[in-house]
Amino acid sequence: MNLVELKTVIDNIVSRHRYPEEVQVAIPVFRVGQMGPQSTVPVEHIHLGIDWDSNTLFITPKGDELREINVDEISAIMKKYDELCWTEYKISKIKRENEALKKKLKELEND
Repeated sequence: MNLVELKTVIDNIVSRHRYPEEVQVAIPVFRVGQMGPQSTVPVEHIHLGIDWDSNTLFITPKGDELREINVDEISAIMKKYDELCWTEYKISKIKRENEALKKKLKELEND
């Protein structure tokens, strides 16, 4: 999308919306398993880039919710995932052992 296309869309919305001054500008955020209204991050400001970015319009979100995660955060997520997988494995192993013990107990009760 370029600036002229964006202006066309905005002009169309402004001309058709009953109260355009009440329309909030936000950036949608994908959330796995989300229900209800679309998660969004409000826009802090919009500006035209400079130097190499002089032909780019930047839409800056408020806060840091939309950002690239760093290597340390990726490592922490992977470690937590590994811990959860190991915990799931231990739980399933305990359930199998529990079932085997129940079966043995039933056999002993029948003798």
